[in-house]
Amino acid sequence: KWMGAGVGYKNIVAITIGTGVGGGIIVDDKILLGKRGLAGEIGHIVIHGSGESCSCGNVGCLERYASTTALVRSVSKLQKENPTAFPRDFEENINGRKIFDALHENNLLKQVVDNWVDDISLGIISLVHIFNPEQVIIGGGVSGRKEFIEALSKKVHEKVMPRFLEGLEIVPAKLGNDAGLVGAIYYLIENK
Repeated sequence: KWMGAGVGYKNIVAITIGTGVGGGIIVDDKILLGKRGLAGEIGHIVIHGSGESCSCGNVGCLERYASTTALVRSVSKLQKENPTAFPRDFEENINGRKIFDALHENNLLKQVVDNWVDDISLGIISLVHIFNPEQVIIGGGVSGRKEFIEALSKKVHEKVMPRFLEGLEIVPAKLGNDAGLVGAIYYLIENK
């Protein structure tokens, strides 16, 4: 509404992927807050009913599978199981950037990232079916990876019911690490 990727849109789901998964929802040009201001805990949508335990006490939460932390955990596990499939120095300081930089050189890594993108898409598909947004904005460090946004968009578009697809865009955030600060300032200005 004010600045960034969502300018000109009235119905938006924003997801930030980092050490956790967070987000926000805008419906009819208004931030959805919920009864206690807690709406938007996107990371705690259950995507695997019999899945891994989450820090919130539930199991199978999106955050447990779709955060960059989850990706690093999966890659670390894969590396321990297949030590010869990775360069020796790969284990040191594994992060999202390092994983994406090595993606085109390692088929095992491609499979882990593909599974990770599948898990993220499950959460987005649910959100699209619940909120029917015009736009899904993806934030966090991985949002700068064009191949990630394209793969995610493709998976979502393949699985969302057709009537929800019309005009649906999946785009990277434009404000980078300042997005939360800009959003908080805007919220304060609008709600004086």
